[in-house]
Amino acid sequence: MPSHTLSLSDMLLGLHPGVRTTFNNDVELSTSFANGVRVARKFIFDAQASRSLARLTVDHPNRLVSCLEDCHAPHEKTWVEFDNLSWHREISTSEGGSVSLHPDTAQCLGFLWEKGVLRFGFGSPNNESARSELRKFFLISPISYDVSKGWSSKEIVDFCQRTETTPVELASFLTGTTYNDLSVSERMDVLHSVRVEISSNFICTLSSKAWKGIWKTLRNECAGEFRTGIFALALLSHPIGAQIVSEVPVRKHFVRGKLKVLPSHTIVTVDLNSCRLFRPTGTGTGSEKRRHDVRGHFCHSGGDRYCDHSWVEHGMSSKTGEKQWNCSKCSMFRWWRVSHVRGNSLLGFVDHDYKVRG
Repeated sequence: MPSHTLSLSDMLLGLHPGVRTTFNNDVELSTSFANGVRVARKFIFDAQASRSLARLTVDHPNRLVSCLEDCHAPHEKTWVEFDNLSWHREISTSEGGSVSLHPDTAQCLGFLWEKGVLRFGFGSPNNESARSELRKFFLISPISYDVSKGWSSKEIVDFCQRTETTPVELASFLTGTTYNDLSVSERMDVLHSVRVEISSNFICTLSSKAWKGIWKTLRNECAGEFRTGIFALALLSHPIGAQIVSEVPVRKHFVRGKLKVLPSHTIVTVDLNSCRLFRPTGTGTGSEKRRHDVRGHFCHSGGDRYCDHSWVEHGMSSKTGEKQWNCSKCSMFRWWRVSHVRGNSLLGFVDHDYKVRG
């Protein structure tokens, strides 16, 4: 994303004067969401990377289940945002159609990962074609998706009864346009793998009639956001080849008439076109680094790198408590390395966000 443009997280955290973040006056939801984004590591997809995410959605829809089973985020608290307009245009082009987006379509869509829960927000920080009042809103969805907890059939039925939604409608809401590309068993796997929750404050402020109408609108407007979020995490969960690190100096901004100082930090530009699933082990002779976070990622050992892997769960790691897998075809071993810190604190500290380019 160009340096002169605002990101969605900038918009939320107050760099865009006059931004309102409440959704249906749910201040508690807005505050919790903003606080989570403030401390999260941020991954900002540019237009090309957003199109790459769309192509993954179109070209490999049946991988949703496996991505959901192996769902991890690079950091304990992770914020991911992408260009929603570029994503929609690529989806339409890939399906052989033409797209005509409404001027008020949100320019950016982002989600916060926190303890296995995904919460989405959207807005148009740089979309001058949107109505002026819409450019001042960062809308936070009252729907959250918890992939750390599965659902029993009874719990799914109870949720559907409370919301007057059928299981088919709920599965379609979770998977979006990918729904038709999944088998019945795959749809059920998705349905049982994530717990959908709705902000209680949001429901309490609405009448029963108003709630039903808004829930129907949310099912249409937010359909597939969960699927897109899972695919975005899959793209970021593997070792990345090319990285460009740039230093951002101390910045000063006036927010609502008050001067705020943003500390210096680094931005890591991640090139998806240079991603390599397997990298040679380093020699360990490099210079000592400042203290910094290392994002979580999958690690691999042995086997055939060109194999079309079929992963079988192979117990839990005694060190990390995380799942491990073996490929049934080539015996490659795979495990998840959780985010951690490295480097010498005596040399200083590095605080960084990420730009993801296609």
